[in-house]
Amino acid sequence: MFGAGSDRASFRKYLPRTAADLDKSRTAVNLPLMRYADVLLLLAETLNERNRPADAIPLINQVRQRADMPALPLNLSVTEVKKRIEHERIVEFALENTRFYDMRRWGKRKKHCKLLVGIVLIRLNTTFILFQYWRSSQMIKLIKEHVYRFFVMLLGVGIGIGLRSFPILKHTGILVRLVIFALLFLLGREVGQNPKIVDNLDTLGLQAILITLAGVAGSVLCSWFVYRLFFSKHER
Repeated sequence: MFGAGSDRASFRKYLPRTAADLDKSRTAVNLPLMRYADVLLLLAETLNERNRPADAIPLINQVRQRADMPALPLNLSVTEVKKRIEHERIVEFALENTRFYDMRRWGKRKKHCKLLVGIVLIRLNTTFILFQYWRSSQMIKLIKEHVYRFFVMLLGVGIGIGLRSFPILKHTGILVRLVIFALLFLLGREVGQNPKIVDNLDTLGLQAILITLAGVAGSVLCSWFVYRLFFSKHER
């Protein structure tokens, strides 16, 4: 980033000269409120708009001389000088928040803003398409991972519909309850084998009680509010 041998492009305006100075908590680099180059180019633009390009070109050359650029010839037309001023302002004040006001002054804001909006919309559409593709791929992955559960459920539904004519198979409530009890037992065993849960059981239990009480209290308050708002007047 710093040094003559660096091949990386970076924004260097108003930055210290070395990386060591950049790491300091403060710097002697001042941020200008208005640059002399801005004054020169604005004056050149004013003179050129008054059909005095010969007086505007030396002011442009002062800015170019500071940047070690060759001077412009003095025989340029008003249109050519205007194009040079626009170009000089672009390269001289890059990333200095003057471009918008220049375009508005030159009557080019709508044209460039429409182009910018178009670019932004294209990027947003591209991002949306990529997101949709990613989401669809994630959904496909999720379906592939859990599709067997769905088919197992469908298989159970189909078997249940096919076996409705067998009276003995209608009394499956006891079997379902036994399976649920077995699952609860296995869940309790897993909890008991987890030392993190057992060691923090008092904290988890207190949190569960507080969450339950808060949920019940919120439901009661909402029910009371709805009753008072919609039903109590009708009863009276």
